[in-house]
Amino acid sequence: MHHLLLPFCCQQEVSMARKTKIVCTLGPSCWSEQGLSDLIDAGMNVARFNFSHGEHAGHKEVLDRLRKVAAGKGNYISYALDTKGPEIRTAMIKGGGTIDLKAGQEVIVVAVGPDQYTQWEGYVEEDTGRAVIGLSYDKLCQYVKPGNTILLSDGTITIDVSGPVI
Repeated sequence: MHHLLLPFCCQQEVSMARKTKIVCTLGPSCWSEQGLSDLIDAGMNVARFNFSHGEHAGHKEVLDRLRKVAAGKGNYISYALDTKGPEIRTAMIKGGGTIDLKAGQEVIVVAVGPDQYTQWEGYVEEDTGRAVIGLSYDKLCQYVKPGNTILLSDGTITIDVSGPVI
């Protein structure tokens, strides 16, 4: 049996860099320079700005502050801007009441638009039992067709489009 002994030679340093990234959603409790510094020290790689809350100018101030703190520490931070999507709101119900929907109940959705949905009031037709609900998205009828599904209330209400879209 023969053995070959080879000297170990390392020509380049092997990086042991962490592959997992830490994403931190920034909120008011960490917007100060100290708060941002603490997040960087704790390992933050990505700062997430949630544009569903706050104003653009306020987010810009935090971004500028974060860039200053990161530069002072010699760290590189990535930024994720989570922009809000369209907000489609349901109109109020007549008399401030509620509509108790039942499985299989017919529902008429009226695209009343963003300027009218705060004054428009939904109701239930007494003779047919159909619920009539107003939505703030005035272009809804341009995008739905029979066979589509409309989700309301974060998906807890599902309406299958079966009739004509007017």
